[in-house]
Amino acid sequence: PYTDAKTTRKVLRVLRRVFSFASCSKTKFLTQKKQDRPCLYGQIGLCPAPCIKEENITKNNSNVQKLIKFLNTGYTKYINQVSKQMEHFAKKLEFEKAIKLRNHLFDLKKLETITVLPTQYQDNPNLLEEIYRIRVQDINQLFQLDKKNLRIECYDISNIMGEWATGSMVVSENGRLAKHAYRKFRIKYTKGITDFGMMHEVIKRRIKKDWPRPDILLIDGGKGQVSSVLKAIESTPFENILVVGIFKPNDWFVINIDNYKRATQSSLFDNYATKWKIIRPSKKLLGYQHLRELRDEAHRFAKSYHKKLRSVQK
Repeated sequence: PYTDAKTTRKVLRVLRRVFSFASCSKTKFLTQKKQDRPCLYGQIGLCPAPCIKEENITKNNSNVQKLIKFLNTGYTKYINQVSKQMEHFAKKLEFEKAIKLRNHLFDLKKLETITVLPTQYQDNPNLLEEIYRIRVQDINQLFQLDKKNLRIECYDISNIMGEWATGSMVVSENGRLAKHAYRKFRIKYTKGITDFGMMHEVIKRRIKKDWPRPDILLIDGGKGQVSSVLKAIESTPFENILVVGIFKPNDWFVINIDNYKRATQSSLFDNYATKWKIIRPSKKLLGYQHLRELRDEAHRFAKSYHKKLRSVQK
């Protein structure tokens, strides 16, 4: 009941990424309103900017109520409640409401990857570098690799009924997000609503680019998406790169045995009976958390580009 103020502010800063809210003074609010321009928090999405649009006041109040409910309910129970609401709207064919809740769940899941507390950083000023190192070490162990300089490219597709479909590539270099290397693709050639075909197109176009070679291609999806990527890299310079799918509901990994053997030159699965291997990692591994973070980042990046294209056409 008597939490120190510093910790409280830290918690609110973290939760603000999911439940954006206004925290400015009345004077600051009136200043931004007069300038018709949001403050920095509004510009980077941590505040709904009620100062520039009256309807955003309702959104801000709603977010505050959600935040209070989250704090009162607790993480796991709140997640379950939102999941049930999403399923309810999906069954009633209210897909827009269901999609909003699904995206809200994606944002909430990101909280699981935030593991650094202020006190830990004070005790160890090199903590972040150590976390990056452990991430690389964990990922190497997960897939039985030996990569000192590890580059991972993660891909996702965003489309609603096939309109303005987009693909994203987000990058991790040595355990940290490399935002300067992010790339976005507008789907040009794939006809129809097919995530497999769109993923195939994005990978084919990426192979032609003169960008640094990845060690792992992380794909948002299961066997179907991985298969489309394997087909795209067949007989190309990317043929010997490890392809890993991360799929729901448990966020496990799936690899193709033949691709794994080519990528690693390992005899680990020589006597394996099937073509596919499911990897169920410990959720405590920092490397696993980073791979989930990459997947969520790819989803966010693809979705934001998709939203931008749709808004331009309106």
